Parts: sequence; structure tokens; C-alpha cells
Amino acid sequence: MKYPLISEYIDSIMSAEENFATLINLRPVLDDEGHPIMSSGNFAVVFKMIDVESRKEYAVKCFTKDQQTRSESYGMISRQLDWLKSPYLLNVHYYEYELFVNTKQSLETDYPVLVMDWVDGLTLDKYIAKNIDSNAGLNALFFRFYQLSKWLISAPISHGDLKPDNILVTDNGELVLVDYDGMYVPEMKGQEAREVGSPDYQHPYRTATEFDEHLDDFSICSILLSLKAIINSPSIYNDIRGGERLLFAQKDYLDLGESSAFRIVSKMLSDNQICTLVSLFLEVYSDKRLSEYSFSRLTISAPNTYVNSTHHSDGIIKQAIKYKKENKYEEYIKLCDDRIKKGIDVGENYFAIYMMHYLNNKHYNTQVKCLEEAAKCGYYDAKLYLGVQLIRAWYPFKQDYNRGVQLLKECLSQKEDTIAIVMLAQCYNEGWGVPRDGNEALRLFTKAANMNNSDAQCILGHWYDHGVFGENGILHKLGQRQDLDKAIFWFTKASTNSKEACWWLANLYRRSKARNIFLAKHFSDKVNDIQNKENSHSRSLEVIDTFDEREGEYIIFSERRLSINEINCISDIKVKTENENRIFNISCKTISEDVSFAITHSSNIKDGKITPALIKVVEYKKKGKYQSYYKLDYNEE
Repeated sequence: MKYPLISEYIDSIMSAEENFATLINLRPVLDDEGHPIMSSGNFAVVFKMIDVESRKEYAVKCFTKDQQTRSESYGMISRQLDWLKSPYLLNVHYYEYELFVNTKQSLETDYPVLVMDWVDGLTLDKYIAKNIDSNAGLNALFFRFYQLSKWLISAPISHGDLKPDNILVTDNGELVLVDYDGMYVPEMKGQEAREVGSPDYQHPYRTATEFDEHLDDFSICSILLSLKAIINSPSIYNDIRGGERLLFAQKDYLDLGESSAFRIVSKMLSDNQICTLVSLFLEVYSDKRLSEYSFSRLTISAPNTYVNSTHHSDGIIKQAIKYKKENKYEEYIKLCDDRIKKGIDVGENYFAIYMMHYLNNKHYNTQVKCLEEAAKCGYYDAKLYLGVQLIRAWYPFKQDYNRGVQLLKECLSQKEDTIAIVMLAQCYNEGWGVPRDGNEALRLFTKAANMNNSDAQCILGHWYDHGVFGENGILHKLGQRQDLDKAIFWFTKASTNSKEACWWLANLYRRSKARNIFLAKHFSDKVNDIQNKENSHSRSLEVIDTFDEREGEYIIFSERRLSINEINCISDIKVKTENENRIFNISCKTISEDVSFAITHSSNIKDGKITPALIKVVEYKKKGKYQSYYKLDYNEE
């Protein structure tokens, strides 16, 4: 099938109301000279359109070249993206025979279009060029692409043509992937790729038969390595780049030994991140794929500028931990005391003494005094820590909501910090030191979530999931209606950093309203992977539960951690362990109509010692009644 010329598409789009079959509310957005705003690529031209009723902006993609199975593929892609709800991807809708075009290229007159949300931003390469002199800007970009990469490595899909032109940096710095012509989704398993991507970002020996969730692994390593090299030496961006490349080109991949780009990064091996990235690059160059385990060797922390906050305490904590390991507790305290007497960085050194006592669980009164003195000196982190301590009433600090809120507000007047924002949001939600205000809590949680705070993202996920929010089982109705799409959106954003978010995504995808067994299993597996990495000694013990049957299909609908303080037991459950000599007596009680039972206590594991246990209650719904299956997770010391 032959497609119209771009000029013919322009003529048709200019009279969109007459030429669209169903999208009759869309109109082209024009530039200052009256021309439609558009961009073109190898296979299509994209127009910026606006809905005259909702005023929402869309990207309408019109194809200029044929591609096998395009209609069927986009049907599969749109179904997958409807479920995945990733902040890195846009929902797409493919319309067959939608746009009438008066063309001389073919006897056909009605052509397909692809519609997605319009995103304002710069392509990755243009953003780099604009910020080439900003080390902070490039580091923030590097961290955001690392987060995107973590998500892609673990996701059941692949973009298929990952390159700077297909990565948009939005006005608030977030990354969004566009152009899904080469995307792989699980429904396509066994098919051949419709395209093999840009040669400057694909494995040199990639073929159409290699079509699975690992398509982006090579591109990710190439782009990450290029970005880090540019951060270390910005001049190479203009010295070596050309065409579509950032640093590497197809000719580099074909002969790494003769690659000038690879020689450049080889001279940067004193940088630990470069070493790890080169290692990952060579692994994927050899095997054409990476595992999540391999990629987990790369750990990149958010730069201070990324969260609009500068914490000095990170260095102090590391130094305190170092002295603790070396048993130089008294030496470190004396060093800080001497600096205070000389008037050198008084607030910082008071905070350092507090941190050293805190890490060693010593001199509780001195902890309070030192943190107070550091806060009086105006030391930012001391005010932040003290504000949180006063609100939470963590020993040895006494609860003082009013002063805690005042300190948090002082911190936020200096600079925006996600810890302070989230804590203040909780105060508004609970009415701690301020009038209870659900709308203000929502605004602050959303602000922190947009600054990539995973705690705030999880909170919003719960909020939109239930239409209410609360802590410790107390639900405060705040007039916020349930929105499953937003719940999945925020949990997905948090899933790169939060085991809890992965669990809730698995939970949501098991529900009838958003049922997707494949994704439920995917995120359940992620939870297990994270748990295994966190503690190789973790155990799971199945509870022998005799008061309900195990027949039929059960749908998991919630899991919560429960307080050890809940007593008033009504019955006991015995636990069978791997070692029959170990018996756990688990107490349980009815706490509400919605939650059947709460596990509240576990007894000794071995040698008469009580080991703390993480208790989980997984509840099921069957035939309109709640039934429960219990799991006890504990960590052996």
C-alpha cells in the first residue's frame, strides 16, 4: 500500500473537521505563520491537534510508509498500555480508515492515524545540547534515564527503537517515550520485529527474529555510558557526535578495538560508575541481553539538585558510621567538640555529635541537647530532623506537634525538601499541629510525588485506590473519589524504588476492574526478587488455618501490616514450620467488618530468644464473604 505525501497530509489536516471520520472535534494547532505544528520521521508525520470542546492537545500520527501488521500490532500495543499505565508511556489509539486524503500516490482515499496525548518537551539530544554547560542539569537527566532504564529492564515490554529522538524531556524534567512502531508486548511472542531500530543505538548483529522484552538492553547501556562520559567531559559532545549519535555510532559497535568513542570512555575508568557501565555494556554486547540482577550492580543516587535540596547530613552520617566501625567513638566526639569551641561550623558539628550518639544508642539527653543547639544555629538538616522527631515523638524526644510543624515550615521557606513536604502533608491529613485539611494534604503529597518521593507516590496510590487515606487502620474520608487509573499511575512511578508499590500493583492487577494476570505475576515476582536481595535469610511459613475452606478461586484484595499492640484475642492459630520443634503461637482478633483477622504476636524462634517478625495478613474475597490466608515472614538473626 502506498501512502500520501506529507504535503498531501497537510492539506487534509488543515480541513480536519471535514476529513476525519470520527475525530471530528480535532483541529490543527498552528504556528505564528499559520502552518500546522508538526514533525516528521522515517515512517510518519506527527501533527499537534487540539480538541475544540475539551481543549486537550493530542498528537496525531499519519503514516508515510507501509509496515506489515501495523493495525494488528497497534491493537496489541494499545491493550497492553491501557493496563500498564506507566508514566514513561502514552496511551495510544489506532484508527483504521480515519482520515480522508486527496492523494495522487494511490487509489485509496481513507488512511489510518494513531492518536496519543501531546507532550511538550525537548528530545533527549536537544535537551543535552541546551544544558551542556549545566553539570546539575546533566546529572539530573542521567539519574532520570537510569530510573527509566530500571523500569524498562524489569518491564514485560520493550520499546524497540530506544534513541534520543524517541525520548522526550518534559518541561518539569520527566522522561516520556514516543514512537511505538517497533514496540514488543507479550502478545507478540513468536513474531518477527517490524523494524530493527536505529543502527547507532542497536546491537550491530540484531535481526528481525530477535523480538522480545530484551530489545532495549543494548540501547540502555549505550545511552547510559554516553551520558556519563558527556557529564565527565562535556566537550566530547560537540567534538565527536554527528548524525543521530550521542557518543557511539554503528561503526564503533562493529569494531570496538578501533572505536575512538570506546577509547574515550576507557580513559575514564577511574570513575566507578564508568567502570560498571563499561562492564554492563560489554556484557550486553556479548550476550545481547541483561538480567535485572546484572543491572542491579549499577546504583545511582538522586543528585541533590534533583530534589531541590542540599543535605549535608549524608556526609556526616557516612563519617559517623566510619568512626563507629573503627571504634573511634570518643575520638570523633572530641574532634567535633574542639571545632565547636573554636567556632568552626558550630551547627554542623552539633549535628555530627547528635548523629554519633544516635548511631551508638548513647547519651539520650545529649542527643536532644545537640540537635536543639544545631537547630538554633539554623543548620537546615537539624531543623528538619528535629521537626520530624517532635511530630513522631521518637525517644528521647517528647511530642510537640505545634513546634514540629513550625520547624518544617521554616525548612520549606528555605528550600523545598521532599521529607519536609511529606511530613507536613501527614500533619494536615491527621490534624497534627494544624487544622485537618485533606485538600492541602493532597496538594503536598502530589508535590512530593512529582519530585520523585516514592513514599508520597505510594500514599497517592493508596488514596486514589480507596478514595480515602489513613494510617494504622484509621480511614479519614476526605472527599477524594476512587480513581483506579491514577492509583496505578502513582504505584507504577514508585515501583522502581518501592517493594510496597510492586506488591500493590500485583494486587490491583488481580482485581476484576483491572484484571491482568500476566502483570499481576510480573509484579509479584518483582516483590519476591526484591525481598530475596534484601535478606537472603528470609523465610516464609504457611499457617495451618482450619476455619475456612480452600476451594474455588480467591482474589487478593488487600494486605496490611498490623500493630503488635492489638490484643483482646479471640482465638489462636498454630504455625507449622520447617523445623517441627519450632512452634509459633499467633494470636488473632476481629478488628472490623472489612478485615477478618489481625495477626498480633509471635513467640520464640530458638534458644529462648524472641525474634521480631514482619506479620502479613492477606485477605481474600469469596462468595461475598471475607476469608483469610495468613503468612508469617521473619528474619533469622
